[in-house]
Amino acid sequence: MSTRSLRSGIVLLAVGAVALAGCASSAAPQPAATYDPDAEVTISVDGMPAADQPEQLKAFNDRVDKFEAEYPNITIEGSENGWNTSTFAAQLAGGTLPTTVAVPYTEIANIIRNGQAADITDYLDDQSLEVDQLNPALLTIAQDDDGRTYGVPKEAYSMTVFYNRDLYEQAGLDPETPPTTWDEVRENAEKITKATGVAGFSIPTTANHGGWMLTAMSYGMGSTLEDLDGKKVTATVDNDATAEALQLISDMQWKDGTFAKNFLLKYEEVAAEFAAGKVAQFVGMGSSYTFNQFVRVNGMDSDAIGMGVLPQTKDGLGTLGGGAIQIISPKATPNQIAAALKWISFTTFNQYFHEDVAVTGAKAAAAAGNVIGAPSTPIVSDEVYDQYLGWIGDYINIDRDHFQSFFDERDAQPVLPEPKVAAQQIYATLDAAIQSVLTDENADIDAILKDAQSQAESLIASEG
Repeated sequence: MSTRSLRSGIVLLAVGAVALAGCASSAAPQPAATYDPDAEVTISVDGMPAADQPEQLKAFNDRVDKFEAEYPNITIEGSENGWNTSTFAAQLAGGTLPTTVAVPYTEIANIIRNGQAADITDYLDDQSLEVDQLNPALLTIAQDDDGRTYGVPKEAYSMTVFYNRDLYEQAGLDPETPPTTWDEVRENAEKITKATGVAGFSIPTTANHGGWMLTAMSYGMGSTLEDLDGKKVTATVDNDATAEALQLISDMQWKDGTFAKNFLLKYEEVAAEFAAGKVAQFVGMGSSYTFNQFVRVNGMDSDAIGMGVLPQTKDGLGTLGGGAIQIISPKATPNQIAAALKWISFTTFNQYFHEDVAVTGAKAAAAAGNVIGAPSTPIVSDEVYDQYLGWIGDYINIDRDHFQSFFDERDAQPVLPEPKVAAQQIYATLDAAIQSVLTDENADIDAILKDAQSQAESLIASEG
């Protein structure tokens, strides 16, 4: 079975990110000053669970204890503060942002441009990180047009279609054959609803998650929502592909009766509906996070989960990709930058390079009820990831054969980046667009997109 990463597609994603990073003058490089790897140093790190999550907090503290035992000169202070679009700049200016924090791919170009992340290029020969064995295209996402590096990949995903294998069987559909076109998605939804009474399709429509999914559907139907021409970013929200996606949603709601009636939901809530067998198909992140939402959080039998590449029309461009980049505060001292990279390596990458760490982590994750071996986009090289899967083979608790079609097709599907300017704000306008067509049978899609285009143009202009 193939476990290759998204070679061709991720390269496209990376190129898009790098191109935009060069759309404005990047922050001046911050060459590494001399640092002392044995110096006493304290850093703050994101990801500390709140006190009302005692099990997760204990696991976090245990990890801190192990790290500090290995690096006794480094003191870790956990922080509940993490990425927040509205507070990031203020936290950075006020000194409350952790030394290291994960940020979305959508934000990294602007963060680099605005000088809001430390230039870590000259620290990356630290052997604890083993950078040469990371997925090289993902590492490129955090670089500017001069090749300077401002972060390392923490996680990656691409949008896929999830479907309930049990409901497929009940409707006479082959669970080994995911839909590859939007016509098939619609046809399968009709068959499932007719045979089982279950909603054949859904996507979230709130918390900016609807716009996020509509963007992915637009890619699959032939258009992006922003165009980059040299150094100019132009909104392209009002396009035929997005209109086609909204029309499909409208038709499934009003003509077919197959769209979920409970639709004012965010991503995790739609995942819960899917896990409960109330939704047969939906667009979602192909990631361990989503699989754990299904299985660990909502108790779904993993054997019922099907996943295929994002369906396409004849004009489809590919799928949407994203994830998180771990950056380091530009206010960090050289010793803190070096220490933060050790923390990043310890918490994110050690499992891929050390068999004992991989096995220990997989054993603990399995005991906690997590899905082990779920299909996802590796942040390390193909060879390293294959080796990792071999190490943890005894703890893989999902049948990867169920996703053979996905493994066979994913390398051939291009992966494109999310909108790079005002993405979340544009997603919010598209939440409203989806809600409009789901609540009004006579919604004017052309007018809706014209209004969304105007809003997107203003949002991009406000970003400079």
